[in-house]
Amino acid sequence: MKIVPATLDDIPALKVLIQNSYRGPVKGWTCDHQFLQGQRVSDEMLRDDLTKPGALFLKGVSDEGELIGCVFVDKHDDNFLFCGTLCVQPQLQNCGLGKKLMGVVEDVARTEKCDGVKIHVVIGRTTLVEWYERQGFKQTGEREPFPDTNCYGVPTMPLEFIVMKKFFELE
Repeated sequence: MKIVPATLDDIPALKVLIQNSYRGPVKGWTCDHQFLQGQRVSDEMLRDDLTKPGALFLKGVSDEGELIGCVFVDKHDDNFLFCGTLCVQPQLQNCGLGKKLMGVVEDVARTEKCDGVKIHVVIGRTTLVEWYERQGFKQTGEREPFPDTNCYGVPTMPLEFIVMKKFFELE
């Protein structure tokens, strides 16, 4: 998998990849359909992320040129690189592609001289929390409110985010 910056031209393919990864017909282990229903991402959300100053939306592309993964990163005021929308095609999960994307995220964070990487995980997604813990992330004990705008879909129950961080050792 080659990892390169996504562009506005990638919006249609990114939208399909993200929707399929989070709510698609193939229920991969990262699917959140039991917590949220409907559209996971809109063209407008992707456009905003792709054009946000200082942020970076990366895409993973197969040797054949097919979009197979993506991740969004944005440096926050707390000197942590926020990582979101990490996804891999459900049929290709458990092949190490998510780890490879996270490796690039960590490289970006180190280049930006961040203290580490921060993520938000929907409460109740224990398998996903465990995966991030295996990648070196720790639960901070912090919680963030889940947006009430339905921008990530319509919740089927009250939700909030667990904040997790991976701290870099002082070098």
